[in-house]
Amino acid sequence: MSVNFIFILNPKNDFAKKCIISEDFKERIGLDEKSFKKAGLAKFDKDTGVVHFFPTKSFSKNYTKYIKNSENYKYDEKEIIEIVKKYTTHESWYCTKINLLLASDSDDMKDQCDYIKQLIWCIKKLASIYPILETRVFRGNQCSLEEYNAYKLNENLYIPSFLSSSKNPKKFYQAESHNTLMVINLKYIPNNAFVVNAKYSIYSEEEEEVLFGCYSKFRVIKKMKNYCFNKKNYEFYIELEHINEPIKEMNENLKKMICYNFFQSSNLAYL
Repeated sequence: MSVNFIFILNPKNDFAKKCIISEDFKERIGLDEKSFKKAGLAKFDKDTGVVHFFPTKSFSKNYTKYIKNSENYKYDEKEIIEIVKKYTTHESWYCTKINLLLASDSDDMKDQCDYIKQLIWCIKKLASIYPILETRVFRGNQCSLEEYNAYKLNENLYIPSFLSSSKNPKKFYQAESHNTLMVINLKYIPNNAFVVNAKYSIYSEEEEEVLFGCYSKFRVIKKMKNYCFNKKNYEFYIELEHINEPIKEMNENLKKMICYNFFQSSNLAYL
């Protein structure tokens, strides 16, 4: 679960019918209106109780202050599994809290900076072990018009939160409130994303998840309104191209596997 969606702080307003947000939600993640009013990337609408989250063209203030200079950790497999599972265990709502802090660039991020750095390191480590061989991945989102308009065609941008997606266009997570389809094109194997398997998430088979690190960089290559996909109507369609650095260190067996499977595994046929 990641956060480029409308976050409802006031469950009594009209938007609440579209989003699974409540007072209980605020209690679970420990964030409220005060957490976002002074956040650098969030726009709080006091009349509707809606917080809008936007992509950014550069590293944001608090991310740069607390996170950007990540540590050079040396975790073993057991420790990596524990760190990643802390994020992928949806029931805890911890991933939501982490992503809201990143998406808003809240100063409260400082309380979670150690874990965010650990997860960044783990994702980069796993990128060469469980590489993405697909040429496209898919994601459902909840976007306001303001958020949609922030994705300027042909511009490069960072999405501040960790980003979950799926290899399979029939399995990406779709909440009833999701009004946006996001498609991410991959020209090469990224160094900050990996294919999540059963070791790292109990939902791996169900979702066929690909997890991108926070502040992944993209170019907006296509966008449109009123888009139909898999018999579902979306208010917005956003197509991105991933432009982070590719993996530089791979063993020979992995290189051979990639050369053989990369185009074989393309899921363009689904579209």
